[in-house]
Amino acid sequence: MVARMDRDPGEFLGGKAVADLSDDEFDAYMARFPPAPGIPHVDDGGDDEADADIAAGRIYEHEVVARWLRTAGRPDWKSFEAWFADLNG
Repeated sequence: MVARMDRDPGEFLGGKAVADLSDDEFDAYMARFPPAPGIPHVDDGGDDEADADIAAGRIYEHEVVARWLRTAGRPDWKSFEAWFADLNG
């Protein structure tokens, strides 16, 4: 079976893509949907934590983390912090 859309998704958002919505517009958009059964909504401040991590420079490129993950299971495995410190000398 092939799914098709008869309408452009942008029609539902006033011509905007979801990624282009402001935080308030996105919240209003999501409020239109019913809650998912069995999945409680919890505003745990995760966005604030992520913003703080970004501001403090505690984010790493995907490739760097992937390189560290490839060391898993080796006898000389180190925590990310120790591995990253060694990597940057």
